[in-house]
Amino acid sequence: MMETQYDYYQYAMGRCGTFAALEQLLTVQNRQLHRFKSVVKAAIGLCKLGVKIHKIRESETARFQPLLDEYKSSDEYKAVLKTVEDSIENDEDENKIDADPKGFLKYWDVLNGKDNFCGFVQKVCELSPDNALL
Repeated sequence: MMETQYDYYQYAMGRCGTFAALEQLLTVQNRQLHRFKSVVKAAIGLCKLGVKIHKIRESETARFQPLLDEYKSSDEYKAVLKTVEDSIENDEDENKIDADPKGFLKYWDVLNGKDNFCGFVQKVCELSPDNALL
C-alpha cells in the first residue's frame, strides 16, 4: 500500500516541469523518499534510458529533427507558449504550467547532450548506498 502512492513519481521522471519539482520534493522530504522502491526503480530506468539514447543518438537525432520542427510550428505548441507567457505575466507558480507537455524539447536536449538525468540518479545512489538494486 505504501509504495503504490509513489507511482506518480515514477510517472513524473521524464516530464520537463515535474522532474524539477520532483527533485525539489526529494530534497524537502528529509532524505526518506529515496528509500522507496519506486524511486530507486525510476533511477534505474533513467540509467537504462540514458544507455539506449547514447547507442542510437545519431540516427535518432536525424529522425527526430523533422518531428520537432513540425511540433514547433504547430498551433498546439503556440497555444502552450501563449499559456506559459500569460501565467508568467500573472505571476503564477512556474511549476503549475508545463511548457513542454509532450516532452519534445526535453528529449531534444537529452539527444544533444544538453541535459541528462545524472543529478537525480547520483542523488538517489548517494542516499541509498545499502540498496541492493543499485
